Amino acid sequence: MKKYFYLCISTLLILLSSCSSNPTDNNTEPTFTLQSRFTAKIDENPKKDAVVATIKVTTSENLTITYSILSQKPTGAFALDASSGELKVADPSLFDYEKNKELTANIEAKSGSTKAATSTFILTLVDVNENTIEAPDFTATIDENPKKDDTIGSIKAGGSVSDITYTLENIDPAGAISIGASTGEIKVSDPSLFDFETRQTVSATAKLSGGGITKKVKVSITIKDVDE
Repeated sequence: MKKYFYLCISTLLILLSSCSSNPTDNNTEPTFTLQSRFTAKIDENPKKDAVVATIKVTTSENLTITYSILSQKPTGAFALDASSGELKVADPSLFDYEKNKELTANIEAKSGSTKAATSTFILTLVDVNENTIEAPDFTATIDENPKKDDTIGSIKAGGSVSDITYTLENIDPAGAISIGASTGEIKVSDPSLFDFETRQTVSATAKLSGGGITKKVKVSITIKDVDE
């Protein structure tokens, strides 16, 4: 009876030891990481809804991620797609280099109710030359055999740049016309090249420069036959 009792106690201890041991767990916790800082650079004055960056979480499994903006400066500058992580322009007026050289947003990414991570997004604006030169292509008609320095017409320029320099390129035939550097006035330079029997057109490209920008317009002059 005593031997049987000892045997039962030994068997119970073995069973308890087996039940309390931890089996190897092959289920690993999915990784969930978000870069702590994102940066980007774009030209000022973007259009509304332009994508400036995409925030992405790195996961070991196909987790469903929800993105949101915790705070931003200036307020209302960005909009964030909750499912794709696309960060877009919400208010284009705030993306003016003269007002805000840098814009920031604090982003949160969540998976369910337990996993969350935050990141800071910094957007730097690039100053863009906003000067404009506006001018239509120049067209005119002139009788053949004009005199030297006869005025054919003037290029009418507008826009925000007031101090414009005018030059001519690709004159065909070469030397036929000239242009006033400050006036844009086009004149006959070589009258012999305005002979209807030899050619019927004179062409060139006018380059208008000022305020750090350049605009090119076509110059087309038709030579009119005159009864000689």
